[in-house]
Parts: sequence; C-alpha cells; structure tokens
Amino acid sequence: MRKIMSKKISMAILLCALLGTLTVEPFAQSSKPVQRGKEALVNSGLDALEKKDFDKAIADFSKAIQIDPQFAPAYQNRGASYFAKEDYDKAIADFTRTIQINPQIAKVYEKRGEAYYEKKDYDKAIADFSKAVQIDPQFAIAYQNRGLVYGGKGDYDKAVTDYSKGIQINPQFASGYFNRGVIYTAMKDYDKAITDYSKAIEINPQYTDAYFNRGNAYYEKKDNDKAIADFSKAIEINPQYAGVYYNRGHVYGEKKDYDKAIAD
Repeated sequence: MRKIMSKKISMAILLCALLGTLTVEPFAQSSKPVQRGKEALVNSGLDALEKKDFDKAIADFSKAIQIDPQFAPAYQNRGASYFAKEDYDKAIADFTRTIQINPQIAKVYEKRGEAYYEKKDYDKAIADFSKAVQIDPQFAIAYQNRGLVYGGKGDYDKAVTDYSKGIQINPQFASGYFNRGVIYTAMKDYDKAITDYSKAIEINPQYTDAYFNRGNAYYEKKDNDKAIADFSKAIEINPQYAGVYYNRGHVYGEKKDYDKAIAD
C-alpha cells in the first residue's frame, strides 16, 4: 500500500500535504483628517503596533477613543492589536464597532472575517469576506481567504473560483497558486496541482511548502524521482522540516534504496 505523510485539508489559511494559509491583511492608518490629539495617539499606537508592543498600542488607541467615542480608526487599529494578541473576541468587538460607525470599510470586514476564521466560525467568516469583496471587488486577499474557508468546508469548486479570482487580480500572489494547488490535490487533479505549485515556486523559489506539496503530487503520479527531487529541495531550504524526511524516506523505500530510506 502506498502510504505517505500528509495533512488533511482544513481551514489559514491555508492540506493534502499542507493546509492552505490564511493571508493576514494589515491595516493602514486612515487618511481622514482628525483632531491633533487623536491623530497623535493613533500615530503613537501605530508605531507601537509596528514594533509589536501591543499593550502600548491598545492603550494609545483606547485613549483616542476616550477623546472621541465615534473615532473609527482607533477602534479599527485597536481591533488589529487585539487580533495580533490572539484575543479574537475583543478584536471582533472593535471591528464590529468600527463597522457600526463606518459600514463601508472593506478591510474591516476582511479582518473581522479572519478573526471569525480563527474562532472556527466559518459561516461568519465567509459572510465577512463576501461583504469585503462586495465593497471592493478587487480585494484579492478577501477572495483568497474566502477560498480557504470554502476549501476547509469541502466546497472545492467555490474554493477554486475564489483562488482564481484572487490570482486574476494579483498574478504574483504565490500563496494563491499554492492554495489552489492544495484544492486540486484534494480533488486528485495532480497535473493542475503541480502546475500551481510550480507557479508558486517560480514566484518564490524559497517556497518550501510548495516543493513539499509538489513532491507529494509527483508521488501520487508515481513519478518517484521527481518526488525525491522536490523533497530534497525542501530539505535544502529547511533542514528542520521533519515531515519531508519521512516522505522522502518512504519513496526511497519504494525504490528499494533501503540505506537512504533508513537514513531519512
């Protein structure tokens, strides 16, 4: 029996080898003119956020909210700070408050969708990603992340459609090709999967996971030499990638190269 290490597709992402990965959308400061006090606090908070001093960022954004409880950028960026701390409930609360003040910011729906995704509330995540692309039809990351949720739910056709739309908007989005390749792998369309993994590698030659997944796809096509070549490249890039050694060792075993199989 041909058996090789793999991970199942599940939702973050961004699967048959490796899961697709959630693409995190950063926030930029609002360009809307604001009062000097609020602006200074938001600027200070954004500087702290960039330095990963999340507690200081939250404190600064909270002070800005005290000055003006209707100041959407402070809620938006405090929500991003809570998200970075993996406090998704507070992040969702701040993103929701931002939406109540200004319901037309696509990035806030997308970011709240990421938080719902992290809480495994996939239906709400899909709803928010869908609202984001309704507001901004060119929002590639929202399509990518919605595709990831659809893939995790087993709705592969919708996942492929969303990944393809994201790639159409941003043809240099390596993760988009990788994630679509994961879906094609789950659909056992290994030729299309290999094409997508290859494109991801062309864009990012250090994309270890793409080599790993392409190696698994070659293995499924019984092209063991190409599988070994890809596993070896993944190991060259990341010598600590334990799963790749296991898979390469298994393929060496099928080729009856037992010394190399034992070494891996």
